Order: sequence, then C-alpha cells, then structure tokens
Amino acid sequence: MKYLIATLVAGIFSCRCLAQIDVELLPVSELRKAVFYGRSAGKAATGELSIPHKSLVFRRVFLVTNANSEQEVFDRALDYALVVSLDAQAFPEQNRIELPLSWDYEPASAQCIEQLQLEGTVRIEVKNRKTRISLLQINYKHQYLKNEWRGPVLRAGTICAPEAGPVELLYRCAACRNDQKELKRNLRSRFDALATKYQDWLRSY
Repeated sequence: MKYLIATLVAGIFSCRCLAQIDVELLPVSELRKAVFYGRSAGKAATGELSIPHKSLVFRRVFLVTNANSEQEVFDRALDYALVVSLDAQAFPEQNRIELPLSWDYEPASAQCIEQLQLEGTVRIEVKNRKTRISLLQINYKHQYLKNEWRGPVLRAGTICAPEAGPVELLYRCAACRNDQKELKRNLRSRFDALATKYQDWLRSY
C-alpha cells in the first residue's frame, strides 16, 4: 500500500514537471529566426543611408502543448497581458492582444545616439495552440546631453536623425554604426526578456 501511494505521488510530481516544459519554441517556417530585422539599409543617391524598407520587428512563436484549445491559449495570453499592462487591449475576434511597452535607453558612454525614451507595441496572436509575441512599431525620443566636445552633431534636427520618430531613422547615419549595434542589442535584450516571461507564464498553468 505504501509503495502504491509513493508511486502515485511520484507520478503526479512527474506530470507536474512535464507541464512546466510543455511550452516550447516553435520553428515556424515563415520565421527563419526567432528574432529578425528589416532589410539592410542601402545607400541613397546623396551617399547617405536610406531608411530600411521594412520596420524593425522582433518575433517569437511558441507551441503550447499543455493547452487543450485555442481559447485556452488566448485566455492565458490575456491574463499575461493584463498583468503586464493595465492598458492592454484585446481583440477576441482576431485572437489578438496589444499592449504598450516603454523604457529608457542609456548608453555606456557619450555616443552619437545618446539617451533615448523608447516605446513600442507588444502584439500577441493566437492560432490553434500556437501563440506569437511580437515587438513592433518602436519609436524614440532623443534626450540630447550637453557635450561641448561633440559640437552641433547632437542637436535636434541634424543630419543624423530628428529628435523623435520611428527607431528606423536612427539606422540611416553611416557615422553611428557602433552606436546602432549597441542600440540593437538593447532592443533585442528587451524583447528576449519579454518573450521569456511570456513563455514562463504559459508554462505556469
């Protein structure tokens, strides 16, 4: 009898452990990478870099195998969105949820791209038992720092980029390549943290 009870407890525990790993990254064919960017900017006739043809977008797709239906996945996604943001909006007829995300970007040292206020849209979509989380429509507001050595290049409205606008505008300046790489790492890191929290939330059921 004791052996039977011990076996039963062990079985329940093992099922619980399996439930914790049932949300997996899905290798969807249309997404060659979990995170991807728009096309590389090409040179315009003036010699300056043009704005990328596609917006900067981050996406990750999960298969929720421990859910029984599309509605169950959508309900989990909506619970997550409401915990993350009180401004989350649900569009049940499209199985889509959107919420705003904002954060500050502060480079390690004074750069061409200095302090930014960033904001974007987090979009969660559900189809069958698959769910995709995306970060898109990213905008910035440039907080220029006073730096006498850098001269007028950091002033609003210069050739590098306007004071505010779509984040893609920051990728057209050939003189800011290293700064652009650091900014891209920040965007990727912010999205990765968000997607990981979403995955952990789906696993917690």
